This record gives sequence, C-alpha cells and structure tokens, in this order.
Amino acid sequence: MSAVSVAGKHDGSTLAKYPRMNLGTILQRGSALGILVLLPVHVKTGDWIAQHAVGNTGFIVLVILEILFWVMIGVHVTMSLSRALISLGLLENMKTKKTIDFMTGILCAAGISVSAYIIIVTQLVLLNM
Repeated sequence: MSAVSVAGKHDGSTLAKYPRMNLGTILQRGSALGILVLLPVHVKTGDWIAQHAVGNTGFIVLVILEILFWVMIGVHVTMSLSRALISLGLLENMKTKKTIDFMTGILCAAGISVSAYIIIVTQLVLLNM
C-alpha cells in the first residue's frame, strides 16, 4: 500500500526537500523496498544451497543477501514501530517515541547479529550436506 501511495499518488515527492527531517521515512520506505526485492531470494536460498545449485561465490553472495534481508527487516521494524504506535493513538509523547526508537534499534541490532550467526552456520551445514 505504501508503494502505491508513493508511486501512484506522488506522496513521497517532497521527501528530498528536507532529507534530514525525512531520514526515517526514507529508511522506512527503502527498507520496505529492499524486503520486497530480497524476499524471493530469501525463500529460495536454502533450496539452492542444499541442492548445490551455486558454487562458492554464489554461496557467499546468497549468505550476504540473506543477512541483508534480515538487516532490511530490522531497519524497517526500527523505523516503523513508534510510527505505528502513533497511528494507533497509543503514543503521543515525542520523548517516549525517541526512547522507543532507540530501544527498538538496540533489540533489532541484537536480533540481526544473532540472525547473521544462525544464517552462516545453517547455510554452511546445508552446503556440506
């Protein structure tokens, strides 16, 4: 829905005017686009590695893309959670919003770090099967 809003209704046409103020929105939309682009690769990565359909270089590229997919999800959650709370009427205080953004960023960074380790280990196991 956001992509339709930005492309079809030109809702994002003024984002470039104030890049510093709109950085969160730019990151949110960019990460959503990154998720959409990387989703098919994410779905098929395990199959490609388990079937040995890629060589060593392909394996490295797939692992990097898989980690990048989870980075995009982490960035998107970090940028979106407090905005969702505002939209739902559950959050009004800007100081609380900044605290939630900070804490969400820390949790997502930790989750991405754990995910990267798990991805590397499981993909190596699949490669060696």
